[in-house]
This record gives sequence, structure tokens and C-alpha cells, in this order.
Amino acid sequence: MNTESHYSSRWAPWFVVVVTALVLSPFIGVALYCSVTPEPWPEAARIAIPIALPALYLTLQVAFNRRYVTVTPDGVRVTNGPFPGGVRLNLRRDHIASCYLRQIVDRSEGREMDRYFLVGVETKGSKIQDVSGRINTAMEAQEEAYKIRGILNAHPSAAAIEVAPASSSLSVGWRMIVVIWAVVFMLATIAGGVWENDHSAWRPPPRPTR
Repeated sequence: MNTESHYSSRWAPWFVVVVTALVLSPFIGVALYCSVTPEPWPEAARIAIPIALPALYLTLQVAFNRRYVTVTPDGVRVTNGPFPGGVRLNLRRDHIASCYLRQIVDRSEGREMDRYFLVGVETKGSKIQDVSGRINTAMEAQEEAYKIRGILNAHPSAAAIEVAPASSSLSVGWRMIVVIWAVVFMLATIAGGVWENDHSAWRPPPRPTR
């Protein structure tokens, strides 16, 4: 039996990429405009410029990053790339309570747009970590869940785990990522506000009279 399995999937769904780009592209656009246009700049442009750098980085992250997961009898390891950031963790085998498969249904205006399955592990703290990427059928998802269970149960001393429904939808580490990005954008907004305020308050010295 294979005692190690590797998975690769998108870090963020495409709809998240589209929403992120739509929300953050105005800040990036203002910064690019100001980089090629001499002053005076449009009003409040200095507020947007400090926001543009984290906005660009976050957009690149959600657009191009992938999640890499390795499952061994010792636990589950999660990394992301190529841009640093995102959930990076090691779930030790004795912290894992069960394997799961869960169904995802995407809806728009009450209409079902997509349906697929994800397979992962749930910790003893009732947090989940998706391991697989998109799986189209319940049978394939069930097979993958039991494959992961088999690898984890190969640990020589840990108690056996089973495949069970996920009791939570709270992902490991995501709350911290949201908080970090919220703080980053808040600090960038404050810096831009201070810069704009200082510029608005500044007045050129009067010309000397002859």
C-alpha cells in the first residue's frame, strides 16, 4: 500500500479571483496612473497608492497560487506557492480526528450553477482542512477519502480514524489569514490618509515681493 500521497489544487476558486480583481483593480489602476503622470494628481489619489501594493500582491496570490498537500502516516502537510502566504501548516497524526468528503453546491440567484466534492481531514478541534481539489462524483470522493484514511491509519501507534461527515465548515488557518490581510489594508489606508491630509494641509510659501 502507498504510504504517501500528494495533491495539488487551486488556492482560491475562480469566482474569488474575479471578485478580488474587481474590488482591488481601481487602487492598482490609480497607482499605475500616478506612476506615469506628473502631479497634480486626482483628489484622494494618495490614499489609493499605499493600498495598491498589497492589493496587487493579493490579486496575484488568489489568481496564481496553488495549494500543495502531502499526506503521510505522520499527518498532513499543507503549503502554497509560488507567492508566499496563505495557509502553511503541519497537522500531526494525533491531532486528526477523521477523514471526510463534503459536497459543494455553488448557486447564483437561487439557481444551482455547479456541484462537486472535496475530501479532507477534520482535527480534534473541529476544524477542517481540504486535501483534494475538485472531485466530480461522490464515488470518486469516497474512494479518495478512504485512500487518505488508509495512509493515516498506517501510523504505528495512533488510534485508527474513520471516514465521517465533517462536523464543521471552519477551515484551519483561514481566520488568521483574513485578520492579517484586514490589518494590512487598514494600515495602508491609514498611511494613505495621512499622506493625503499632509499634502492638502501644505501650502507653498508665498513668492517674495519686489
